[in-house]
Amino acid sequence: MTFGGAGGRELAQNCDSVDALFTEYNAVVTQYDLKYVDFDIEGPAVTDPVSIARRSAALARLQQAHPDLRISLTLPVTPQGLTATGLSVVTSARDAGVTLDVVNVMTMDYFLVIDYGDAALRAAEATFTQLKSLYPDRSDSRLWGTIGVTPMIGENDDHQIYDQADARQLVAFAQSRKLGMLSFWDVTRDRNACTGNLSLCTNIPQTPYEFSRIVGAYTG
Repeated sequence: MTFGGAGGRELAQNCDSVDALFTEYNAVVTQYDLKYVDFDIEGPAVTDPVSIARRSAALARLQQAHPDLRISLTLPVTPQGLTATGLSVVTSARDAGVTLDVVNVMTMDYFLVIDYGDAALRAAEATFTQLKSLYPDRSDSRLWGTIGVTPMIGENDDHQIYDQADARQLVAFAQSRKLGMLSFWDVTRDRNACTGNLSLCTNIPQTPYEFSRIVGAYTG
């Protein structure tokens, strides 16, 4: 399950204390017996240090209450790595004692005229270097296993293209590094295989679920 996202206000921004935030997160985890939760921190939430610190403290308590609970962060990235604000979210979680299963980088919408396939790999490599600095005692294999990569398939919001060849390139890269996760935005667009509104279509030639089949070949 994922908390947060590009729209609205993340729960940590709406709760006024760590206790209140922990209570809300814990209620959801307990109700649905969750084993994995993701926190998609972007937009205003990624630039709000008060809510970032509140979330980190609440997540540390959440893991204490549920020792087997896996936690991931989904964060904005550039080809040069996590943004400064995104990196601060990871640093805050580390300092609060949160064990992160995955740091998932959104390799999309750079608003740069670049090759989006190559840029996704550069972003992953740069994120690895950043995590190496944050976790110097961890092995390279463990750090690569902490990284997830999520591109936007087809036409991005900035009209740059991430195509099937880029997806195959990413799968090969993931296999060579043993990345922790591969995903993409999103299955609705992949299913429709259409031209039109970007919320529904990839706007490139493809068969239905073609990207799902390509990315699904990655077994970790």
